[in-house]
Amino acid sequence: MLSEEGKRKSSRGGPLLEEIVPGVAVEVAEGECCVVERRLEDFWPGCEDFLSQYKYYLALGGARICQGELSQEMGVFLNGDPEKVIYLDIETGGRSGTSVFLIGLMHFTDGKFEIKQVFARDYSEEKAALVYSQDLVNSFDVLVTYNGKVFDIPFLAERARVSGLPFNLKPVHLDLLPEARKRWGGLIPDLRLSTLQVLIQGRKFRDALAKEKIPGIYDDFMKRKTLQRLPEVFRHNAFDLIAMAQLALSLICGDRLTQQAFEP
Repeated sequence: MLSEEGKRKSSRGGPLLEEIVPGVAVEVAEGECCVVERRLEDFWPGCEDFLSQYKYYLALGGARICQGELSQEMGVFLNGDPEKVIYLDIETGGRSGTSVFLIGLMHFTDGKFEIKQVFARDYSEEKAALVYSQDLVNSFDVLVTYNGKVFDIPFLAERARVSGLPFNLKPVHLDLLPEARKRWGGLIPDLRLSTLQVLIQGRKFRDALAKEKIPGIYDDFMKRKTLQRLPEVFRHNAFDLIAMAQLALSLICGDRLTQQAFEP
């Protein structure tokens, strides 16, 4: 259950925040934030084939790739324990100096993917969200992001600095964007994660929410306690996490994405 303060601030005659964002309040030494826990199936019904392939290629050693073809980080990812890998994607206020309000984290356990989305219900909860997320990430061996070395991790480091927090991520960091650029750069229209996901999946997979609209949705929530579009943000964040796992699997399977995937 969310805090009484969280219920009060989000009520205003409409649904409660906990009804729209079904999370639990967690406390760390630096304060409180909200954690929403779901399974992959909640966002992707019918994902059984993907899960079985992921398990075969990563957990059961089905991948057979020449180690010389792999970056050091990809080698660690491929040869390590898949249950010690965590995927990360963040949602922010949209500009340098703004807050991070949602930190999406996903990991593979017992043949399933668990998704944890760490949500700051107001600006004061950002600090606790940063601490909770950093502690969770540091319990894994490999961190996987998409453009995270350029955006996500520097952004988190800066927000930690502003909050007076130490920031030290221990896992090996595998950024999938350079890996995708080496494999498919110049062969497809762009290297956006959503583009790659459509090509890998063979169909449109995600909702139409544009990433540039996300800061405005959070701003409306903060200023006017507008709740209706928050689930779209959580779905968008989850789809990015799912896309990373799909992309990682495609990279180690040697799939070849081409312009033909865009043809009717």
